[in-house]
Amino acid sequence: MYIDELASGLIKLLKIEIEIAHHPHPHKNTYIVSCLHQVYHNCTCIGGHGQASGGMCPYGCGYLYAFFIGITIRGLFGTLSIIPKLVVIIRCVSPKDKGLALGFSSFCASLLGWLLGPIIFGYVIDGICTVWDMTSPGVRGRCLLYDNDVFRLKIHGYSTIALLACVSCLLFGYIYARYTGCLDDPPPDPFKGQDKNQKVKTETNGDT
Repeated sequence: MYIDELASGLIKLLKIEIEIAHHPHPHKNTYIVSCLHQVYHNCTCIGGHGQASGGMCPYGCGYLYAFFIGITIRGLFGTLSIIPKLVVIIRCVSPKDKGLALGFSSFCASLLGWLLGPIIFGYVIDGICTVWDMTSPGVRGRCLLYDNDVFRLKIHGYSTIALLACVSCLLFGYIYARYTGCLDDPPPDPFKGQDKNQKVKTETNGDT
């Protein structure tokens, strides 16, 4: 893709005006004419007598369907993990701290996901840009061209690393709860539901 004279090494710009159609409007006696089509000649970055035109280069994807299937499965399992995580948060604390645990979990999700997430991924995306639009000398504007290969590797790579970190934390919590029994229900109290006098009487009869 050739952005401008500075980006493509353009020496000569040839503008060709092409007429798209001369068919009359169905309601008005007007004609539709074409806009300007630009063709670049004598570019230093193109060997021989090559030409270049504006627009993006064709970029195909041979794994499009596999990509959509993988994203769908990932989203499905991510949705199915919401309720188990809430159950773990509720059961790993005492009853009086359940509200605090849910609030702290929402706070961490908002802090790490909604606040730091866009900042980190925005920094990563800015690092992928290869051509910037300079609004003024020394001032960078919007990105004009990204490296698509590096873009997909970094975006999906960092997302996969973050997902694996979350899975590792959940796996550590499961192993810890499995071997310590911190999430197991306490044994039932045989005196639950009895008043204090009946409980004392039962214990006295047991001693005798």
